[in-house]
Amino acid sequence: MPDQIAIGPHAATFDPPSTVLLTFSGDIEDIHAAKVIEACAHYSAGQPFTILLHTPGMKSVTPKARKVFADGFKDMPLVAAGFTSASIRTRAIATFVVAAINILRTEKMAVGFFEGDDPARVWAAERLADWKA
Repeated sequence: MPDQIAIGPHAATFDPPSTVLLTFSGDIEDIHAAKVIEACAHYSAGQPFTILLHTPGMKSVTPKARKVFADGFKDMPLVAAGFTSASIRTRAIATFVVAAINILRTEKMAVGFFEGDDPARVWAAERLADWKA
């Protein structure tokens, strides 16, 4: 799998050693969610990782996509999800999706919302360091 892949109108990029960057534009359907899960599983190779999500153009996450995310991330060592440029609506959707994922997990994933990439990266790195400690 290449270091960057298109997932419909969305994109996933691996930022070694342990971060997956996701850019969402428009609606997220179950087929997109499945490709995101596949990319994260590949990029993380079973190791703890974080995701940073750039979401200024995200519109919605379908109920089927929410289920795919919840089922797909429940057994992955996903430590944290940091959202940048998220609207109030996107923050509400993201909080709902993360809650659904965390219900199924033993170790809960942290979630944060940020105005820019740099604070999100610092926060994600701290969460990963805490997880590994």
